[in-house]
Amino acid sequence: MKLALPPLTRTHWLLFALFLATAAASGFFAGRFVENARHWSETPQEPIKGWMTLGYLAHAYEVPVADLHQALDLPPEPPDRRPLAEIAEERKLPLDALRLRLEHAIAMARGEVARPPPSNGASEAEP
Repeated sequence: MKLALPPLTRTHWLLFALFLATAAASGFFAGRFVENARHWSETPQEPIKGWMTLGYLAHAYEVPVADLHQALDLPPEPPDRRPLAEIAEERKLPLDALRLRLEHAIAMARGEVARPPPSNGASEAEP
């Protein structure tokens, strides 16, 4: 027994065209989503700012928080939850000097080559 399909009407063709358009749009946006998701982890890391804490830096730069405590001569326990600006103010250091020490500690923890941090709080521009 052979089944006979009714002929397609103009409404059927319109619905089929709308289905194809929606499938194409869905494919386009799915492709954009996948492309953005692939590049999500490649975004540059935020520069070190005074509002950040050592825990935030450790998480953002994927380094052990103990290495950052050690770089600032802080005891690892209990973890220091103060913002960097407050730590710098307590130590009477410019925030840039603290930032340089932390950048050096992060580079060392990651195994990257970095020049030694300045010991007197000098800026990066000085040789």
